[in-house]
Amino acid sequence: MKKIVFSTALFSVAFVAQAFNPIIAEPTRPYEPIVLEGAAYEEHQFLGDLNAYPEMYQLSSEVAFDLKVNLRQSAKGEVMPLNFVVVRDDEENGGVIEVARLNQPADAWTQEKDRLTGVAYLKSRDVEIQAPAGTYRVEVNTPDNIGTYMLTIGEDEVSHGYFATLGNIRETQKHFGYSIFRMLFVPHVYYALGVIIILTGIYYTHRRRKSLTHGS
Repeated sequence: MKKIVFSTALFSVAFVAQAFNPIIAEPTRPYEPIVLEGAAYEEHQFLGDLNAYPEMYQLSSEVAFDLKVNLRQSAKGEVMPLNFVVVRDDEENGGVIEVARLNQPADAWTQEKDRLTGVAYLKSRDVEIQAPAGTYRVEVNTPDNIGTYMLTIGEDEVSHGYFATLGNIRETQKHFGYSIFRMLFVPHVYYALGVIIILTGIYYTHRRRKSLTHGS
């Protein structure tokens, strides 16, 4: 019965599961791009921490696609002057071609409380372009190349399991300086706890009634 209660609880919170799989940006050396895995149009999140130099992400596609890019930073403290630039390899002439850029003032960042992660963000505007086939790089920077951020590239969500998403949520909270107690404020946790409490109460009520019936 207890196994049934737990399994039912997980099934009941399945509806709050979302596609969320942030990757910690760990370039092996300065200016070396981090290569995206999967299709270029799929949504990728990267947790980055600038350390005196820009961080670069690379994606490729053999067909034209819609490219969407945005940045998030913690809503705690001062607004960091985070920016990014998107370039495409110029296969005919060599070098790169700039195709998009984000450079917005501090008052243009939008504050949002992300229900999935329980983190309060400042979000940049979305930069969206119709991208022809090719190889692209997204470089994140600030004037002094210091700052913590989450970069999102792409927009088509990819499904992930409940426990994988739970771990990703905690990793994101840690990245932005939140303690483990922040997990109590995310739907993946409090819905599950609520359902487990309710089903456990039903179980023990049923068990007590059954015991009283047999004892009478």
